[in-house]
Amino acid sequence: MVGVENIFTWYWIADLCRKASVDFVLGHALYMKAIHEVRQKMTRLTQEKSRHYFEEECFPAYEYPKTVRLTRDLLRRRNHFMRKRSELFAHIVNTASQYNLEEDIGKIRKKRHREGLVQIFHHPDV
Repeated sequence: MVGVENIFTWYWIADLCRKASVDFVLGHALYMKAIHEVRQKMTRLTQEKSRHYFEEECFPAYEYPKTVRLTRDLLRRRNHFMRKRSELFAHIVNTASQYNLEEDIGKIRKKRHREGLVQIFHHPDV
């Protein structure tokens, strides 16, 4: 059996284990940290107890099927870029507010409202 922490690089090892007919278990990162802390405190566990501990209690992460991973990754990337976009728009609006500009630039989400945006800021460094 192979247990792997649920980080962004687990796909290849899951596929390799499936191909080699090896049991694969995906572990939640926070629970993996808890395992490490508990193992330092405990002296010895029997093999059966530790197997139960890992399988039942500390590896609850969902392993996405290979067919769903591409869609999942696409949605996660889109979410990341949408957050970045919102941060940048908020920064522009805050900068305009900081320089007390009279123009209303609160609707810059739409492309047609962004025309001439650079000219609103009088100093080129801004």
